[in-house]
Amino acid sequence: MSNLKGRNALVMSTNICYMLADMMEMSLLDLKEVFEDNHLKLHHEQKKFFKGAIFNCRNLIKQVSHTPVLTQESFGNDSDMMHTMMLLLIDRCGEDDEVLFKFYEYIKSFPSKLGLGVENDSAFSHIFDKKDENEKES
Repeated sequence: MSNLKGRNALVMSTNICYMLADMMEMSLLDLKEVFEDNHLKLHHEQKKFFKGAIFNCRNLIKQVSHTPVLTQESFGNDSDMMHTMMLLLIDRCGEDDEVLFKFYEYIKSFPSKLGLGVENDSAFSHIFDKKDENEKES
């Protein structure tokens, strides 16, 4: 986000934080449902931490109530879409980081709408490090 300045950077950072908090709450509630469906329980300390995480996400999300209704709706829709995209990527890629990199490259091929400067190929450097090691061993 180094290309954004001032208010735009603040708004974008705030939006991302609210969306991530909402996505985290959704993921924690999904996990809680999986635990219940499989008759699993957390130990006391883990349960306390788990409930605290949900509580803290909800507290952060409550701050959205101080924004206009249209903005609140946007946060909810945006986080729902991003959560779905994240689950879709996880489903389609599994543990195959090379497939994830291909999705990354494909999405990166579209022109930027906000100029965030988020191209961070180094996040995938471990893939290329593994390839280099495998080639050396061969």
